[in-house]
Amino acid sequence: MYVYQDYILPINHFEPSVFIYNHELDKLKNLDYIKNKSIIDVGAYIGDSALIFSELPVEKIYRFEATKDYFKLLQQTIKMNKLKNIITENVALGDKAGSCNIFVNGPGSSINLKNGNKTWKKKINVPMITLDEYVKKHNIEVGLIKVDIEGAEPLFLQGSKETICTQKPILLISIYHNPNDYFEIKPMIESWNLGYKFKISKPDDGGIISDTLLICEI
Repeated sequence: MYVYQDYILPINHFEPSVFIYNHELDKLKNLDYIKNKSIIDVGAYIGDSALIFSELPVEKIYRFEATKDYFKLLQQTIKMNKLKNIITENVALGDKAGSCNIFVNGPGSSINLKNGNKTWKKKINVPMITLDEYVKKHNIEVGLIKVDIEGAEPLFLQGSKETICTQKPILLISIYHNPNDYFEIKPMIESWNLGYKFKISKPDDGGIISDTLLICEI
């Protein structure tokens, strides 16, 4: 068990982007927009983001983590911090229902097969659904979506287009895993003509591109 301020994690992995910069929530122009709505956390990892999001006045937090090892740690984080209104799902979110291959190479590193051009320690096959079908099934009012899935963000967006177009949630999208993401994700969302305003933000943590975030708000 590891402690930072009032937060407890099962492993010693306190990321500055989460615990110091709070996923850039202070950069949002209208955080009240998500009040009494739900948060979708895609790429939940060990549940660290839940510690920050649980402090917001939201209905529920839906957390999706595809890898079983991280999912177990996620559940431990929720239990140790006595978090409530958290729904956890051990599935990947992508552009279609089925399954996909994930490559894992240590803490914080998982990647979709389409980007598997490196030597990874382990390959696993995991079930995959779309956010659109999940939101419909559970009748969720979405206020914010945070997505950090190691370069598979474009596939996720394709499978969440209907939800984004109809509900227009705040979007926090990682755009640093692949060079193309930095240049292509914003135009993709712009092409949907939803009226989003965009900011690109990066924590002042000394890294050149790591943790670069695309913030989208109506």
